[in-house]
Amino acid sequence: MNTLLPKTVIKMFAPLALCVSAIPMTAAANQCATISCDCSAIESSVDAALCEKQEAQLIKDCNLAEGLTGYCQIAGFNGNPMPFNLVQPEAVLADEDAIEQALEQVDAFYWSVNEDLKTSLNYENNGSYGNALAVYKNLASSLDRVYGVKRQAYQSWRALDDKDEAEEVAADAYEALAERGEALYLRARSLWAARAESDAKLQRKRQILAMNVLRYAGSAYQQAAELAAIGKEREAAAKLWETAAQTGELMLLWRQQAKSKAQYINYYRQQTVASWYRAALYWERIEEPEQAQLAREKAKLWSTEQVAQR
Repeated sequence: MNTLLPKTVIKMFAPLALCVSAIPMTAAANQCATISCDCSAIESSVDAALCEKQEAQLIKDCNLAEGLTGYCQIAGFNGNPMPFNLVQPEAVLADEDAIEQALEQVDAFYWSVNEDLKTSLNYENNGSYGNALAVYKNLASSLDRVYGVKRQAYQSWRALDDKDEAEEVAADAYEALAERGEALYLRARSLWAARAESDAKLQRKRQILAMNVLRYAGSAYQQAAELAAIGKEREAAAKLWETAAQTGELMLLWRQQAKSKAQYINYYRQQTVASWYRAALYWERIEEPEQAQLAREKAKLWSTEQVAQR
């Protein structure tokens, strides 16, 4: 997940102007050329206009900064860049045997995740928050691998012209990822709500751990939502994107309480807006206009919130 460093306040759907390190001009031009918020795919003319304005500003800021400065928020399904943890596999697999062999790894990844949940809890109970964080990082990496394998299998089946098998792979995968997201979410809430440590430094370490665990929960919800969507479980996708958005809202609250730098607050604000809007798109797909409007209003609410200067 990329974290881009902001230097200004944002208003309605305006992308953030963010501090970036200098990069070669050719590379910067290539980055800027990849910006596309997929505005033409948005049915609402009002939202499409907002999307186009946002995209134009992102491209302008990218050219000025010689690098990406923010993310699409009001965007179609193929918007880029988006503030999500949804890395695409680089290549499809050649045949059915290769796909099945890849999918056999998933059980091992989940075994590792379950063991890491146990180990991290032991470290937490002993106040070893740094060690717990290292375990959670490994856990999150395993979940990323699960998503990557499932997404690669989906795309491989599609490349082999077996749409039904592709959708089945994705539809069978999203619930398990969502369950791990829920486990991480509850763990993060428990860490944040526990009685304060007598040592201020130890308390800060526990806060940092809680925010990281919540971040991993949000990533798992995003990945589950994407798998549900490509598996044609669109109602589940809409609900999971709402859950991801609500997780982003909680992260914003915690970041503000912890007096985090504006770069983190700005990033999760963009992610929250984008998540609510993606939920709206899926509610529209299954012809639930009231739910879509509620999600769209949430996106607009968070997009108009001012962000404090860094």
